[in-house]
Amino acid sequence: MAKSAHPCVVTLYRDRIAVCLPSSAQPLELKFSEASIKDLEIVNQGELENQVKAFAAARQLRPADTVFVLSPAVVFEKDLTKVPQAERPTQIQAFLDSVPFSGVSHKIFRYQNSEKLVVINRNLYEGLRKA
Repeated sequence: MAKSAHPCVVTLYRDRIAVCLPSSAQPLELKFSEASIKDLEIVNQGELENQVKAFAAARQLRPADTVFVLSPAVVFEKDLTKVPQAERPTQIQAFLDSVPFSGVSHKIFRYQNSEKLVVINRNLYEGLRKA
């Protein structure tokens, strides 16, 4: 099947995704079952893939390049603006260790005079990409 010429934007919330397409006036929502995702963890990858496939088939969605937007409810943040440079590595590692997932990804975002450490559940992100 050919890919759509326009990318779709998928916003990830704790319990659902919202898919925004150029052809739809309103976002299309898929609420996750607790058998697939619970507390930001993939419970069953096969079930998640089945849910996504059924959602796409019911709406006749074609494969497309996808941009994921992560809602504030699915990320962990720490403001590093006032943390002295000498303490940053220790503070960053302590924060990463406090995030309750085995596989995480993180990035420091710098904007104007502020810096934020943002951490996500990498396993959830990769599982959704695969689905």
